[in-house]
Amino acid sequence: MASSYAPVATITSLDHIVLTVKDIPKSIERYTKNRGMKSEAFLSVYGNQKINLHQLGKGSADLCFLTEGTVPEVRDRLLEADILLLDFGHEKSENGVVERTGARGKLRSVYVRDPDGHIIQ
Repeated sequence: MASSYAPVATITSLDHIVLTVKDIPKSIERYTKNRGMKSEAFLSVYGNQKINLHQLGKGSADLCFLTEGTVPEVRDRLLEADILLLDFGHEKSENGVVERTGARGKLRSVYVRDPDGHIIQ
């Protein structure tokens, strides 16, 4: 059955992912030694892509999508759809929009959680 909901954003590509792992140092070793990636403070970089690592736990997956339009436009559509934005409290934000570094460099982001508690950026 087709959904009648309008998307809050048009996704153009995946910027980075976060893998949930049992042992971060062991995972870093595997990605750097066996897959030719370089390690950068709990993440592996391969070309214009990066993989962050989180310790195993509830809602520890994290996906970062790049979208069409501006981040404030996406934020506004999320709010119109009654989707709660994450508030990091300790960080400087512009009505929910925060500065981050993605696989391709600096970016502006908003964060939400999916039904299983995973972070969508």
